[in-house]
Amino acid sequence: MSDLVQVLPGQVVLHKRERSSVWQCRYKGKDKKWHRTSTGEKDQKAAAAAALRLYYEAEVKRENKLPVNTKRFGSVAKQVVQNMQDELKAGEGKSVYNSYISAINGHLIPFFGKHCWRRWNIDQLCRLNFDQGLRLPPQEVSCG
Repeated sequence: MSDLVQVLPGQVVLHKRERSSVWQCRYKGKDKKWHRTSTGEKDQKAAAAAALRLYYEAEVKRENKLPVNTKRFGSVAKQVVQNMQDELKAGEGKSVYNSYISAINGHLIPFFGKHCWRRWNIDQLCRLNFDQGLRLPPQEVSCG
């Protein structure tokens, strides 16, 4: 990696990937994991501002129990499961949440987990044959 720039030491870093004119950022969340995304900016100062904005937006999402990454079905589903588990622990959840959690973890995440849900439509979902364990065709679910 060339052109490494510390925006917020230990928390937010900018860098340029090879063959790209746009700055990328990495930021460490309160979950202690590094998250990567594009700033969409070619100018370093604008990229630094965008990286800070992305970092703080991610923290607000996390505080409000919203998924930080919403491209893939699995990341959204895991956050939904976590929210239901939190409600159950607090005594506020419904007993049916246990069945929902089981179905999401046992069937939905293994089947849809890595696919981008934003491009799905009802025709694609109706063509699936769950009994034979078929997967979604990659060209129909890319997140690009």
